[in-house]
Amino acid sequence: MLDKVNSISRVSLRQEQDVKVSSFAQSVLNVLEHVEYRCCDGGEDLEAIYRLRYESYLKAGMLKPNAARMVTDSFDDLPNSYTFGVFYDGRLVSTIRLHAVDAAHPLSPSTEVFGDVLMPRIAVGERANLVLLDPQAAWRVGEGGFRSRSSNSWLIGETLRGKVCLTVAAGRIAFAA
Repeated sequence: MLDKVNSISRVSLRQEQDVKVSSFAQSVLNVLEHVEYRCCDGGEDLEAIYRLRYESYLKAGMLKPNAARMVTDSFDDLPNSYTFGVFYDGRLVSTIRLHAVDAAHPLSPSTEVFGDVLMPRIAVGERANLVLLDPQAAWRVGEGGFRSRSSNSWLIGETLRGKVCLTVAAGRIAFAA
């Protein structure tokens, strides 16, 4: 099972001197310089996420006002649950919760709704599908070519952090860095 990530990760993008990017791409890059993704497993950040859920669901008419002014559910406390806050200039603006589902930890919103399809796929003995990522490794887009038929991207020449080290598909190594 994955260990909880407690460190703060900031998207690191910078324009290289020798590469021209469109004004749109540069605008996106400028916005992303202010964005921070943080795994929140307790404290004030997690409470802020529960309050953001409440405000969002309330505005969408999905719930009625309540005194707690927070929304949590049984999936939040599962050992395979990872809740991330997306911060813009230090202000929480979005959130996402991911579940690392395996035979030992099969519970998630997806397996609750689509258990008839998903549960046989995560049963013991099923061939693995996974990606190992080094979140600190930096790499330059386009350096060394692309692994697809398309070689166009608005990020060509940009330095990004977070690099795929290994991809396993149906139990076989599909990519190794």
